[in-house]
Amino acid sequence: MQPHPQQAPRRVRALHAATNPLAVVREMCDRSFYHFLVTFWPTVCHDPFQTNWHIRYLCDEVQQVAWRVARREPNPFDLIINVPPGTSKSSICSVFFPVWCWTKWPWMRFLTFSYNQQVAIKSADLSKKVIESRLFSNMYQEIRLRKGKEGVTDYEISILEPHGWVPAGGGRFSSSVGGTGTAFHGDILIPDDAINAEQSFSDADREKANRWGDQTLPSRKTIKGVSATIWIGQRLHQDDPPGHLLANKALSLKHICLPADISNPAYAELVSPPELRQHYVDGLLDPVRLGRKAIEDLTAQLGQYGAAAQLGQNPAPPRGAMFDVDRFTTILTLPP
Repeated sequence: MQPHPQQAPRRVRALHAATNPLAVVREMCDRSFYHFLVTFWPTVCHDPFQTNWHIRYLCDEVQQVAWRVARREPNPFDLIINVPPGTSKSSICSVFFPVWCWTKWPWMRFLTFSYNQQVAIKSADLSKKVIESRLFSNMYQEIRLRKGKEGVTDYEISILEPHGWVPAGGGRFSSSVGGTGTAFHGDILIPDDAINAEQSFSDADREKANRWGDQTLPSRKTIKGVSATIWIGQRLHQDDPPGHLLANKALSLKHICLPADISNPAYAELVSPPELRQHYVDGLLDPVRLGRKAIEDLTAQLGQYGAAAQLGQNPAPPRGAMFDVDRFTTILTLPP
């Protein structure tokens, strides 16, 4: 594949390694989004980076999506990622992923959404901090935010050409689910937590989010059949946006579902793709971020239903929130 006109040829970049040690790190970042995440984690996160197998897996999955879009290949599926809170899902998909894509394809456009404007802005602002960091400026001297287009909700990318800085065409627009954005199109669309826990109890809020996901979001893709959507968040209700989409068998979707604890066989059955069960340690997805004690504490706070949804990615608890539904039987006729 020929490199995009706005992507520096690999051969030219390699020549810089002898005089600039950062060129070696850059080459590793170019090849691996996971390596980019690890390298630039300190630019926005004060806590030391702690890896886990699911982080590398998610990085590799969204990297494959980016490469397909960049090559303008037909999109075989949209992606739904359901993982527990506190497992770095937003950092991976909403903060670092767009920036990594711009280092390779500065023309790429992103639309990012969340359940309210403030949350959407927070991720967009963290992405800006990565670009404005000293490390990024030293490693990617030919990329910066476009002057005059540096807003938090809407910013664009510029690249350095021999005659000066020029707009690259790429950028990011961030909004709330159901908010503004009808005038924008994106190569990759990222709804991150389309509803929150409180909204999940409202039929009206769920219906609004689902209608937006069905009727508005698909029309915001730059190239229909090529552009991709990455839904991320924990499950909150049987009819939340992920559940609503997964119930539509006509859609082409890849579902990544990673419960926090699969000691209960009912939760082990929810792991998707199922081969990922082999990576769990003593039944735990991430023993560091969500150890057994942390899960017990969260379960006490969230209650049976909330824990089943947010930690187990199963809004219908295996034994029911009020009744042991697994003991129910179906009868064809009423008894006399």
